[in-house]
Amino acid sequence: MIRQRSIRNLGRHLRGFSPGDRVIAALRVDEAVTPRLIEAGFTGPIDVGQSVLPSFHLGKTAHFNAEGKDEVHRDSPLETVYYPVEWTHEQWNGPYTETVTTIIDRPYKRRPRSFIAPPSVELTVRESRDGMRYVCAPERIVGRDDSELLHDVNLILDIANECELLGENLVSPVGARLRRLNWEVLPQGHYPWAALRPRIRPAIERLPAAAKPVIEHRLEHISRFRHDFVAIGKAGFAGYVVFAFPAAGIYVLECIHEGNATYVLGDGWEQISQMTKAEVLREGRHLHRLIHTQNWRHAVGSMMVQHGCRY
Repeated sequence: MIRQRSIRNLGRHLRGFSPGDRVIAALRVDEAVTPRLIEAGFTGPIDVGQSVLPSFHLGKTAHFNAEGKDEVHRDSPLETVYYPVEWTHEQWNGPYTETVTTIIDRPYKRRPRSFIAPPSVELTVRESRDGMRYVCAPERIVGRDDSELLHDVNLILDIANECELLGENLVSPVGARLRRLNWEVLPQGHYPWAALRPRIRPAIERLPAAAKPVIEHRLEHISRFRHDFVAIGKAGFAGYVVFAFPAAGIYVLECIHEGNATYVLGDGWEQISQMTKAEVLREGRHLHRLIHTQNWRHAVGSMMVQHGCRY
């Protein structure tokens, strides 16, 4: 049993295990931890088979698990990068001027950085043969890549400051059919921006003030096209919105977080909703990847026309 906020190495925690043993980082489900599990994205009552990518706001490891992170190369020269901002100005239009608001790319200097993809570890509720329920990370092999097990432990510690390392001789979880809880699918139909905005607003409120109008601009633009339904990300998928165009065979995945792109997926929604975050974003899983630049609006329009989508 590990009871602390985080650990730097497994060390003494692996006493009793040998290289090649199977081990699972787990948290026993009880009344005390249930509120934190619901905050992580599970749905009460915490039943066997629920599986979720934990919410990124739980802690440092949970944030990396869901969103990834940038490795800053502090010894490298500064580079110029751009970020989109909303710009309101007066523009001459014949005999008078008018106020115009556009999205522009503003340059700034920073150290180069490399993006480290999120591990996207999902936690699943399983039941042991003695009837105890546990929230479990994937099974790992001791000595194969203990950094994965260390990540699992810290991910669970982010939830409850408590984690057990279980082996098959201690607890052998019984498998169950997964029911992923990462998406809220709104009732079928086209959602104009006025109706959709209140559903997405809570996630946008956490963003920096300068980023909010840019994100709303993107989501409003996509929402104008005649979609069949909308799915909003929950837990570790918070900030992701899927606009579904099944007749055209495309699903537009937009993310509110800075530095992301718009992904256009071609698989059916049932397949997408059961994919892990790593699978959704993995290279080769999308038809188009539209970078967030000043040309983004034109790129989205061209892509929509290409697939037969209209306002």
